[in-house]
Amino acid sequence: MVRILTVLATLTSLALLGSFGLGLMQLAQTSPTLSPSLSLSAHIIVGLVTAVLVLLVHCLVFTYFLGTGRWVREVAQAYALSAHETTQPARQFKRQAYPPMMTAMVLTIATVGTGAASHTDPESWVGLTHPIFSVLTLLTNGWAFYRQWHAVRDNQHLLDRIMSLVQARQAANLQTTNTPWVSS
Repeated sequence: MVRILTVLATLTSLALLGSFGLGLMQLAQTSPTLSPSLSLSAHIIVGLVTAVLVLLVHCLVFTYFLGTGRWVREVAQAYALSAHETTQPARQFKRQAYPPMMTAMVLTIATVGTGAASHTDPESWVGLTHPIFSVLTLLTNGWAFYRQWHAVRDNQHLLDRIMSLVQARQAANLQTTNTPWVSS
């Protein structure tokens, strides 16, 4: 999952930067080759696709932690593993990733909303909020991807450690059942 998150976070970050760049270009109207309506349309389309991609990546990480957290809990219960070594670290990793992830999702949705509002009434004060929300969305998603990557990496180490504990217990049980019964 670390590799998948790295690729998706990189693509999403590039899409966020592309959308931001198109927005700056529209704001400054520095592109003589594109008509304002064409650059605005490109910004709207790229922004919407980027927002969906952002939400998709964050929801993927959310689902990953839900699934692995349940797996850790069930394996810990089945093999009588210490909660201190299994479920508590899994919860901690989830708690590290969720606040920035939810903040990034809410800000992304708010940025789309302020963009729609500024497009419908560009002269109102709402038109000023869209660039501010855009910068906040860029920064928050960068922070969220950083925190998620570390939490997913640490969670993967935990899963590997739990699997080694389970394999050691299974090997120990196999050795005790394969030992011939000796009577004295």
